[in-house]
Amino acid sequence: MHLSPYGTQLASAAVDGTFRVWDVASTPVVQTLDVQRRGSGLTAAWHPNGQRAVVTLDGRWSVWDVVRGKVVQSGHGTNACWSHDGKRFVALQGSQIVVWDGEPTKPTHSTQLSDSVGAGCWHPDGRRLFACSFGKLWSWDIESGEPQEIPLKLRDMLCVTVHPDGRWLLAGATY
Repeated sequence: MHLSPYGTQLASAAVDGTFRVWDVASTPVVQTLDVQRRGSGLTAAWHPNGQRAVVTLDGRWSVWDVVRGKVVQSGHGTNACWSHDGKRFVALQGSQIVVWDGEPTKPTHSTQLSDSVGAGCWHPDGRRLFACSFGKLWSWDIESGEPQEIPLKLRDMLCVTVHPDGRWLLAGATY
């Protein structure tokens, strides 16, 4: 699930292959998209302008134009999201991280990690990307270098997020 940038709508992805947009104040479903795939690896994320959302399911991502109610772009990836300014888009697939322009129409950067990546997020500066996998947390300055492992004593990291001011990085894991 993911709240829209203005907090008025909630995007959700379900194992039945549907992606729904909910009105937060009144809770009815505003739109439903059948991504015509069933499976696991469900994520949903909004573009910062609130006009588009990305849903991932069963190893593929789809960008949905919420205003027109249709898919406008798709590709391979188990997790995907836009940078805070909407100028960049990242898709995670296995141990590969691919950065696209914000539309997303063309890849601009990519890297390979040593492990399969489960989740990722952008730093608010739009240059750094964080990703987590099987007890490892990675930081990647996509303009200047290779990903760097951040040493932590956690295993099976499931999620990672950055505080909007960029000073805090939060990682969720099992013990």
